[in-house]
Amino acid sequence: MIQSMEFLFQEKKLVVPVASVLAAGYTGRDQHHVQEHVTELEEQGIAPPPHIPMLYPVMPTLLSNSEHIAVLGPNSTPEIEVAIVEFEGERYVTVASDQTDREIEAASVPQSKNACPKIVGVELWHVDDVLPQWDSLQLRSSSSGTLLQEGTLGMLLPLHEILAFADKHAGQQANRVLLSGTVPTLAVPSREGATILLEL
Repeated sequence: MIQSMEFLFQEKKLVVPVASVLAAGYTGRDQHHVQEHVTELEEQGIAPPPHIPMLYPVMPTLLSNSEHIAVLGPNSTPEIEVAIVEFEGERYVTVASDQTDREIEAASVPQSKNACPKIVGVELWHVDDVLPQWDSLQLRSSSSGTLLQEGTLGMLLPLHEILAFADKHAGQQANRVLLSGTVPTLAVPSREGATILLEL
């Protein structure tokens, strides 16, 4: 165990001894759009990933379900995602934000993924309970009435493909938290210290 996290599942406390955290990237189901995004990033000086999708190890101690986080400087933005929490042979899902420092990202994506806390929701759903409607589950983030991101999980690779990719490249791991990758960004928070509402 590296980080102990408390969640709620069916109104009962679940304490997960998190051993590893992985952030998946470039997981859009429409790979043509993903490639267009990679090209845009290259134009901004951000090196393309060695393969698509991509996995980035994250320090488990960055995981947080606090309502407040602190970041260094004004250059980080949220990325709404889902987190898959694997514990005692079961898989759970909750909302998450892969807060990423954009200035550091231009120099090193792996370092940028470890420069900010990673927010996860407190309440868990069992994956099996929501799997039949998985693709229609909607992610939405907003700040002061401004919509920042919105999309369904159907815009991302199917869950079984993301899990298989993580197992192939990082090995099967107990007590793992896997961030899914994000949906399109429509706007960014307008100020430092903004309140971000994350919805799943």
